[in-house]
Amino acid sequence: MSSSLTTEKEKATVKRKVLGPSHCSEMYKYIYDRDRLYDANEVVQRAISKLGEGDYNLFTNNCEHFATWCKTGTPCSSQVNSFILRAGASAVEKYYVFFL
Repeated sequence: MSSSLTTEKEKATVKRKVLGPSHCSEMYKYIYDRDRLYDANEVVQRAISKLGEGDYNLFTNNCEHFATWCKTGTPCSSQVNSFILRAGASAVEKYYVFFL
């Protein structure tokens, strides 16, 4: 692994940071398709419980996994899932074309 990747991974820890108004120019709302959702106070407490953790992994433990876990209790990344589906479809298509 290159040293730049190692350095970036080491920086990927759960941190508390106060953001000013310039960081909040856009707001996004995600509608979870789950029966159980934690309320705002529980979400904050769950996030605080992870402060200092640094086991970042793009495919299994990224920021979307973290945010989804805080809200639902289940770490999940729709971006990773979508990528895996597209990559799989592309591989199948290449395999199919190769054997025609």
